[in-house]
Amino acid sequence: MANLIGGWHQLELSSETRNILSKSIRPGTHKLYELKWRTWSQWCSNQSINRFDPTTSQFLDFLTYLATDLRLATSTVATYKSAVLGLISHSASNSIIASGLVTRFIKGLAAIRPTVVTPPVWIRDDVLDDLRRFPPTRNSPYEVGRHLALLVLLYSGRRISDLVLLRVDTASCVFTADSVVLQAHFGSKTDGHGRNHRFIQSKIGFRSHEQWGLDVPRVLRHYIELTKTWRGDSTALFISCRIHHRPATAQAIGSWVRRRLEMAGVTAATPGSTRSATATAATLQGTSLAHVLRNGNWRSKSVFLRHYFRP
Repeated sequence: MANLIGGWHQLELSSETRNILSKSIRPGTHKLYELKWRTWSQWCSNQSINRFDPTTSQFLDFLTYLATDLRLATSTVATYKSAVLGLISHSASNSIIASGLVTRFIKGLAAIRPTVVTPPVWIRDDVLDDLRRFPPTRNSPYEVGRHLALLVLLYSGRRISDLVLLRVDTASCVFTADSVVLQAHFGSKTDGHGRNHRFIQSKIGFRSHEQWGLDVPRVLRHYIELTKTWRGDSTALFISCRIHHRPATAQAIGSWVRRRLEMAGVTAATPGSTRSATATAATLQGTSLAHVLRNGNWRSKSVFLRHYFRP
């Protein structure tokens, strides 16, 4: 699949070269494209179509199938479009793009299905108050880890996937008397972009709070102590509570966060909505846009204002 995503499946390359190129594909991108390629391949098989060399009309028929038979949202159809065009042969992809019909199809689909205005996001400070009033059971690694994960998200505005990149080694987790600074390892969605491909997300700093339930440094120290016998050689901050105690995945952390949000009364939101709630709250409280973008590791102001600022 990595060869397909990169488009180098059509080239004669050594196994070493292919391996190096495959490292440029993030695991999340790999999973996303694998699902969409599987759907495309199955549809092509049913229609007796060469999945690597479709015509423009065949590709448009596939998009119509996604929109009408599977009733996928316009944005999801557009994601399938981008994924498949990046996997088929260059000649077929270039021909389909050059026709201009795919762009018109997406515009037409959007006209038929107008975008629903996103409702205001839930209030971050209400959830913080719930965390203050109902701290976790301190001898439960699961409850303390869940509490800590949500605290970090609500104070920083980072992605849940960014939490997987946090470490507790002395170079990545620096405590002072009243604060802690965390530097995530390379691997965020935005890492490797920018000039010379050297961008890496900024450090995250947290100061102590008079209430233990809102004090990231103290909760973090306590969590590390609770889980020290589970860690072995792992330096990952969040550890799974399952029997082998491997580093927690983004999916696992997301389920922890969802459960804690539900306990706080936020029942109709995804774990990822913490990002929007945090950024919206900070902006409305007068924090500069530049600081909000830096704190949440956003690279685009327009993306933030269009999709995440929800007063």
